[in-house]
Amino acid sequence: MVLCCRMQEIRAMACVLAAATLVLTIVATATSTWRVTEETFFRESFGIFISCRFQGYYRSCRLLDIGANEGWLHAVRFLMVFSIFTAFVALVLGILGFICISHKINQPKVAGALMILTGLLIMIAAALYTGFTTNTLGPGGAVLYWGYSYIIAWVCMVLALISGLLFFLVYDLPKDMWDPYEGSIYM
Repeated sequence: MVLCCRMQEIRAMACVLAAATLVLTIVATATSTWRVTEETFFRESFGIFISCRFQGYYRSCRLLDIGANEGWLHAVRFLMVFSIFTAFVALVLGILGFICISHKINQPKVAGALMILTGLLIMIAAALYTGFTTNTLGPGGAVLYWGYSYIIAWVCMVLALISGLLFFLVYDLPKDMWDPYEGSIYM
C-alpha cells in the first residue's frame, strides 16, 4: 500500500514535469530573447521568430528575415514547434494514464517515449542555434550574451528527459503495485 502511494506520487510528479516542460517550451519558443546584444545606447534581442531593438523607451520588433544561408533557423523553428506538439500529446497521455490506472493500456510508456523525444528535439534545436550563432559578433564593441529564452530551452530539455524517465519508471512496475486493493479482502 505504501509503495502504491509512492507510485502515484511519481506519476503525479511526471505529469507536473510534463506540464512545466510544455509551458516553458511555449515560452522559450514565443519570446524574442535567445541572444542579446547590448551597446551603450541600445539593446537588441533575437529570438527564433522575431528580433527587437530597444533604444531608451522606444521598442521596435520585426520578423526575422531568412537569408539563403540561414536554413538552420527554419530547422530550429520546426524542432521547437514540434517539441511543443509532442509535449502536449505526452502530457495528455500522461494524465490519461494517471486517471485510468490500467496496466493493459501503455499510456505512460508512450508518454515517456514522447517526453524523451521532446527533450531530444529541444536539445537538437538549442544545439543548432548555439552552433550557428556562436561565431556571430555584435556590431562594433557590442556585448553579446545568451538570453533567458535560450536558457529556458535547455532547462526544458532536462525537465522533459526527467519526466520521460519517470513515466517509464511508472510503466515498468509489477501489476500488483498499480492497484492497492487488488486481491484484498475488502473488494
